[in-house]
Amino acid sequence: MNKFIFVCYDHGTGGESLSVELSQLPFCQPLRSEKHAGRTWTYDCFNKLFLRNFQADWMSQASRVEPNSQVRVVPSHYRPEELIKLFNDAIFVVINSPKRENDVASLLKRIYRQVWLTKHDRLDQKIGYFIQNSGRKPNRDQIKIMSRPITNGGIQCLINSRENTRDTVKKLFRAWARNFRPSFHYNDESRLLTIEYLEIDRKTIGKLKSKLTNLINSI
Repeated sequence: MNKFIFVCYDHGTGGESLSVELSQLPFCQPLRSEKHAGRTWTYDCFNKLFLRNFQADWMSQASRVEPNSQVRVVPSHYRPEELIKLFNDAIFVVINSPKRENDVASLLKRIYRQVWLTKHDRLDQKIGYFIQNSGRKPNRDQIKIMSRPITNGGIQCLINSRENTRDTVKKLFRAWARNFRPSFHYNDESRLLTIEYLEIDRKTIGKLKSKLTNLINSI
């Protein structure tokens, strides 16, 4: 039987990094990952399905996952109430988003600095970022451009058919940021554990690991 721990979170709040940490628990399958300019990039068993834009046929795609006896940790922008429609015996970890205006502003600066201004080393990673943020595959000309060094902000310019300049990247980010509404605000439940984004550190992650271990041992 497949067993999953879904780490649900808003963009930029560190869900991939936390997923890797939790996957080091002895009952989990280690989540493969790489570091890019301080950002964690994971390779989950669903090929980042739950980090892309919402897809109406996600259940059909997710049902094709290869079986595994270990617990697999999956980073997700999908909410627990959506995922439970298919994974009714999963465990959910939610990173609660910041609420105060100045904390959200700090998060946006972090996203711009650590995501939009950074770059991937390999072409397959750039293509993955393109698909994740556009919901479509790049064409031949776009792939050719991405075969050269390009930031994620530059890829956003490609997605939006805009010239790749610093000013354009800033304008696209501001437009994206206007629609950014951090909205993951949950309380602990029987199969749902929470951690506050603003309080994530070694101590709180350690406590979360202990709670997860107790939960797994009790079911």
